[in-house]
Amino acid sequence: SEWQSNREGEKRRSSKDLVIPRHEREDMLADLGYTQQDIAKATRSIIKSKNQRRQTIVNLKYESLEEKIEKTTRAVRSILRFGTKKGIIKKELYPEHVLNE
Repeated sequence: SEWQSNREGEKRRSSKDLVIPRHEREDMLADLGYTQQDIAKATRSIIKSKNQRRQTIVNLKYESLEEKIEKTTRAVRSILRFGTKKGIIKKELYPEHVLNE
């Protein structure tokens, strides 16, 4: 495209060059009518979202382990429930004469 051909000779800007200092960003927002309270509220919301993303990344490391534990727990519970449903455990634990009393 024409835009790309015009940019071919230009050096790509680094991420450091793209950063706008905090005071300049705040001045720009104030010029648009945002209050310090608006900015603080938005900043808290952004920090909360970042922390949630970080926690998600940490949790992903343990996800497969948690799934294996849950699967094993369900299997053990199923085995234990199967025995009680059929009365197997009850018969083995209590002889006939105890159950009839």
